[in-house]
Amino acid sequence: MRAVAFIDGNNLHYQLGELQLQEKDINWSRLLADAMPPGHRLIRAYWYQVGQISFSQPYPSRLHDVFASGRTGATTEEELRLRCEAYIAEQRERLDRIHREVYDRIAQDYDFLEFRYVGSLKIDPYEQKWVEEKGVDVGMAVDMVGKLAEYDAAVVISGDVDFAPAIQVIKDRLRQAYLVNFAPGTLAQSRFTAGRLRVLADSVRVFNEVEVRDRYLSTKAPPPRHFVRPVVPRATAITPWEPPPEPPNGV
Repeated sequence: MRAVAFIDGNNLHYQLGELQLQEKDINWSRLLADAMPPGHRLIRAYWYQVGQISFSQPYPSRLHDVFASGRTGATTEEELRLRCEAYIAEQRERLDRIHREVYDRIAQDYDFLEFRYVGSLKIDPYEQKWVEEKGVDVGMAVDMVGKLAEYDAAVVISGDVDFAPAIQVIKDRLRQAYLVNFAPGTLAQSRFTAGRLRVLADSVRVFNEVEVRDRYLSTKAPPPRHFVRPVVPRATAITPWEPPPEPPNGV
């Protein structure tokens, strides 16, 4: 039986962040092999990340209006323009560097894993802040449905409720859909996983912090920076966009 893994990079980053780990810290061959449902063989893993920078507000067409509003603190329109150009260049270079130094290196280490750069990271160049990712979940969902004829089971690494319709289509076509998540401490579920996905999936495999650190770290992974947290009930009715307890280390 053939299985394909579909990895939501942004949601995964936040889940690993709660374990104080990064994507490069994981031995993906070992972990994905153990994530496979019984009797299934992993034939390919697709990992989805933002591919480019875009603007949440039109730039530069709104430059004059934003400057006139006075909310940026710039003393001249030219100062605001230069500030925006510098920020845009910085964010584009940062995204390119993450692609090269993190994801390209992971792809080189695991020949079964393919990165798909889709969608965009929307930034506000006037107020110099990140706004949201757009299009990544759409690209992943399209592949989940479009590749149905090529697999018997989809292994979805995400907790985003936006994938519920795609999972329902997979089940309606008599394929199986499995959910994989990560949880801090010894918890049995991630707070970045929508309850609807847990109900909809055929089964859910949770790798908690103790298990990951014991079995699935790469040789370059850092040691624990904290004591393992005890089991504490936590709210799960939050969206994947709620900030984690600590600032993320990457996209």
